[in-house]
Amino acid sequence: MERKWGDLTLERSLIFLCSLAKRGHTPIVEFGTFRGRTTYNLALNSTGEITTIDIGHELGKAIDVGVNIEKHEYATHTTGELFLSGPPEIRDRIKQMRGDSTKLDYSHLYGKAGMVIVDGGHSYEVCKSDSEHALRMVKPGGVIIWDDYGSFWPGVVQALDELAQRVTLHYLPHENLVVHVAPTRDTKS
Repeated sequence: MERKWGDLTLERSLIFLCSLAKRGHTPIVEFGTFRGRTTYNLALNSTGEITTIDIGHELGKAIDVGVNIEKHEYATHTTGELFLSGPPEIRDRIKQMRGDSTKLDYSHLYGKAGMVIVDGGHSYEVCKSDSEHALRMVKPGGVIIWDDYGSFWPGVVQALDELAQRVTLHYLPHENLVVHVAPTRDTKS
């Protein structure tokens, strides 16, 4: 699938995520569906359910979704278009949640995710909110991965630098990712 502005920035990042999915880090929760390229590839490399969360292209234009996001015009797209047109064995394992991620109810996902990907709104407020929800969603031994940690997205940097004061985060500079491995019940973060 051709990469467009708004998809994961590096192919090796997608390979890393798919490797985790293949190793059984499921179910998967993804903040930031966009066209569904990452979602589709995760589904191809896992057998578990994927929940993907996005404000949607149309709604995102109508409300304030953060300082940085407004500087960039995303290509016209249908949220999840790449998996919506895919085969039923892929489509049927993907559940979409649409709306402002800071206001949705995720309680049904708390403590259940083997992997959470945070790549939705890039403002400080949205990234902080999505990150707090991700920490509640991930199960012991699961992983949380953030994309876009860099100077282009200062809100993401600020939110993760603050979070690093409370939990262990690992920066993967070649992949442009930050990773947290949730402690098992018998260890500390």
